[in-house]
Amino acid sequence: MIYNRNNFAIAVLAPGAERHYLDGIHITPEFTEVTNGHYLVRVSRPEGLEVADLPAVHEIMTGKKKGQKIDFILPASAAKEIEKAIPKNGTIPILRNAWLGDNTNEEYIEFISTDLETHRPIKARKIEAKYPNTEAVLPKTPPNMSIGFNPDLMIKLCQQFKKMKINAVKLDLRGITEAMALSGQCPETLQKIEALLMPIKIDDAKEYQGAPQKPKKQDPPAPQPQKPQEKKTEAKPAAPKETKGTPARKPEKPAAPAPQDPPKSTGPKAEPGNLKKTIRENKEKKGIEIQFSSRPEAPVRDKLKKNGFGGGQSFSASGITGRRPRTCSLRNPFSQPI
Repeated sequence: MIYNRNNFAIAVLAPGAERHYLDGIHITPEFTEVTNGHYLVRVSRPEGLEVADLPAVHEIMTGKKKGQKIDFILPASAAKEIEKAIPKNGTIPILRNAWLGDNTNEEYIEFISTDLETHRPIKARKIEAKYPNTEAVLPKTPPNMSIGFNPDLMIKLCQQFKKMKINAVKLDLRGITEAMALSGQCPETLQKIEALLMPIKIDDAKEYQGAPQKPKKQDPPAPQPQKPQEKKTEAKPAAPKETKGTPARKPEKPAAPAPQDPPKSTGPKAEPGNLKKTIRENKEKKGIEIQFSSRPEAPVRDKLKKNGFGGGQSFSASGITGRRPRTCSLRNPFSQPI
């Protein structure tokens, strides 16, 4: 199993010798953790690193021994020593870690680190105790609200509360976009202190690295000189060669386009014999009213207009009654089919 500096750095949070089984860090195959009964801190193992990826050096114990049970308490003093022994820089990233050595047994723990020049095995006695069941205190329900904040700014604010000897700080949350409010009261002078800390947005896939940087403006690409376009000349058809004894052919004239018939009307056209009409007396207008089943043709409309009628399908002549001779002259033209 491979662990890095972050897994051992939490040893500074160990409470001390008050309870000996808490004076160390709990090593598991998935994480390392430390608690004092008031807080719990867990750090997962680095992902994507396996013992098989370590360089093949004979002096390095690669920790490939099978059957090792990884569930023990490493003393805090040994964890701090391992953290210092891990190389901070190096050309091979996997060497910036420490791994469990083959000499680990029921009584002792061995961690190994190296920079390929110096071999640093660290061996320590296990703390013989059972670590508290921290799984029982982990939240089982989703949080009501999640807010991100800058830890450096939070530390500064908390240090100010500590200088005023305030042991209990109140934290008010009003929303993921609202400022967090910290407040307290000095027990000696009874002075009140209030502080606001603005939240920050956190991407689940990326760690917060301060304020986002503005993208740099890129210079527009330099214009490239354009090549002059070559004029295209159309090839003329070659004239037919004349042979002796045969007269040269004259170019044929293009045939004239054939006359096209006028477009035929696709709309419905009423035949004169099928045009139906209704003639009745309009008492309100004191005249004659003629109605057709469809719009009559132009000659019929002209004849009606000359006799005082107007309109489309309904024609009327005011002031003409059925008793006057003019009425008969209007009816006579429609006695035959129109």
